Amino acid sequence: MPKAFKVTKDGKTYYRCQVPLPGGGRKWVQSKTKREAEQRAAEEEQKFKMGLDPDARTETVANFMRRFLDYIKPNDRNEYGVAPSTHADYRYHVEHHIIPELGDKRVQDLTTRDVDLFLRKKADAGLAPASVDYIHRVLRRGLNFAVDWRVIDRNPASSRTRTAKQRKRANTAPDKIRALTPNQAQDLLTAFEGDKYEALIVTAITTGARPGELLALQWGEVDLAAAKITIKQAIHRTKRKRGEKGSAWVLRQPKTPGSRRTLSIPDITVAALHQQRQDQMAQRATAGDRWIAGDFVFTTDAGTPPDVTTVLHRFQKICTAANLPQLRLYDLRHTHASLLIADGKHPKLIAERLGHSSIKITMDTYGHLFDGGDREASDAMEKTFGSESIQNRSDASGTLPIGSRRASRSPRHDSEGSLGSRVTGADRIRSN
Repeated sequence: MPKAFKVTKDGKTYYRCQVPLPGGGRKWVQSKTKREAEQRAAEEEQKFKMGLDPDARTETVANFMRRFLDYIKPNDRNEYGVAPSTHADYRYHVEHHIIPELGDKRVQDLTTRDVDLFLRKKADAGLAPASVDYIHRVLRRGLNFAVDWRVIDRNPASSRTRTAKQRKRANTAPDKIRALTPNQAQDLLTAFEGDKYEALIVTAITTGARPGELLALQWGEVDLAAAKITIKQAIHRTKRKRGEKGSAWVLRQPKTPGSRRTLSIPDITVAALHQQRQDQMAQRATAGDRWIAGDFVFTTDAGTPPDVTTVLHRFQKICTAANLPQLRLYDLRHTHASLLIADGKHPKLIAERLGHSSIKITMDTYGHLFDGGDREASDAMEKTFGSESIQNRSDASGTLPIGSRRASRSPRHDSEGSLGSRVTGADRIRSN
């Protein structure tokens, strides 16, 4: 263990201790007491023995979190990049919450208590629990990279008490799933007849595809003769900051492996896509050199995928004019699922059509829409064990099932003619 020595300077006394660095360098630590200085030196020496990067010992949380954001930045060449929307959320929480509070601290000096006090401060400031939890997840994931990159030996944001799940209160709020009824869905398609987004809305409500998947759909993935479309990718907006260069959108793999799927489409969708192709060819001829080369099915007048916000505004405007609920574009996906459920389709089929990774997701999301399931279970029990079933089996075999024989026995009477109780082994023991 390194030994500390006393230093007196300008009338002040403190203790310094030397820590040897890999490669022959050295580092000095100091404290008010000899014991504290030697303890700090031992901790630093242990870090170097564990292979921590000596060049990162002075790196601040602010600098490291920016390095982390740059590493996971989405682009075509970065297979480790997150979705653009996720990166935008991460960047917002890093710049607006983590850096202002913890940015000046050295990463290697950050403690679990620092994280606790930071999160408590955010909660006391009035942030919603979900927001505080998201901030914590961003910090924890960033510091996991710090561990992997040998900047720190452990993650102070990953303590067991920090990640333990609290028991959630029962959800008494109305269901977040909103969908159109069959009649409303018919009214919606009628309201969109002749609109430039008609084919998009028809395809959304008849396939259940996500908005990003539809806006990424290309003609090479549409087989009108076979009445099928194939979902291979999804479009993501990059959410650039003001003045930031780069593409406004990128194409990425769908949300889950199960999201890569081929869907059969009804005649109404085939007809809408036929008309969309004809309209698009006319737009392309009119645009001339302004048309940007591409093969997208749903486009602007210049051939680029439309902005989802622009489509949403048009969608809600037409819904209002048709006296329909103000929904999100994503709610057309919920409408597709609810219509299939109302028609009695099996949850497994619905899960595959929606591109869910498992049927559990489908049931967790839409299970409450399967009305009558509990009643059907009760009816099944009645069919198996009810009086009518018992009588039928009795007629067939000439004997009553065990359960029915017990029920058919006459109640036992005592000597006074009142109903008596069954004599058990314990009763006989007590009587003896």
